[in-house]
Amino acid sequence: MNGSDQPAPEKPVKRDRLFEVLFKFLGPPTVDNAVQGTSAAARDGWKRDLEARKRYSEEQRRKKREARERRKRRDAVRDPFAMPEQPPRSFE
Repeated sequence: MNGSDQPAPEKPVKRDRLFEVLFKFLGPPTVDNAVQGTSAAARDGWKRDLEARKRYSEEQRRKKREARERRKRRDAVRDPFAMPEQPPRSFE
């Protein structure tokens, strides 16, 4: 085995600093310390988050529905086109 049988060691890749800076600002968004989506913990966390968001949305819809019903009941009692109640006048 002489020295020509072995592959040449790979040269380190020279990185372009300008490209790195532009990629950081213009490239796809990244998150530090993000949990990878393929792990079981990430899937479980995603499911918990989805359930919490669904529950919150349902609560908000329920509150809006109840407020709308209260307004309907209040407005049904107070008709804006009804004549105001006036005390009976005596004929003198």
